Amino acid sequence: MLIPPDPPSKSNTPSSSENTTGYNSEEIDAVKYPESTCTSDNSEVDEYIKDKEDDQDALKSKGAEDPEDSPFEVVRSAVSNTDVPDMPSMTFRTHVLGIFFVCLISFVNQFYWERDNPIALNLLIVQLLCYPMGVAMAWGLPKRTWNLFGYKWTMNPGEFTIKEHVLISLMSNASAFMALTVDIFAVL
Repeated sequence: MLIPPDPPSKSNTPSSSENTTGYNSEEIDAVKYPESTCTSDNSEVDEYIKDKEDDQDALKSKGAEDPEDSPFEVVRSAVSNTDVPDMPSMTFRTHVLGIFFVCLISFVNQFYWERDNPIALNLLIVQLLCYPMGVAMAWGLPKRTWNLFGYKWTMNPGEFTIKEHVLISLMSNASAFMALTVDIFAVL
């Protein structure tokens, strides 16, 4: 024999026909949602901020000079979080090597794409090849200064910098991937 379920109890939520003068929305919200999800104070935010401050203090005590440094020692030893604004970046070498590697990588990747085993040049190849080429250009290019349309520029502002190396890598990485629309023409 089946026992019918208990009739639903009357809730605190008023219906459209009931009088709403004694309706207290805070009591209803507290019943619907547990205290952990319905907080009126910012205790979770304050706790997060306190944890971040503790992390920064711990980094300072471990010997990290700047709280913006990476918490990983390997990254801190290899990557600086400061900028040297006087270091040249958009130089003649950057443009020549960047355009050269963009053309080389896009040509090689496109040309060999249709093979059974395609050859693809990627960013690692560029990073390995552009550094010695940049150092060779820094050694061989003239240091003379030219004046063109009121702008003074030189082909060789000094030694090859990490900013130039990164910019060349970024330029060539933009062309390292195949345009998939070329496959449409291959099918035709």
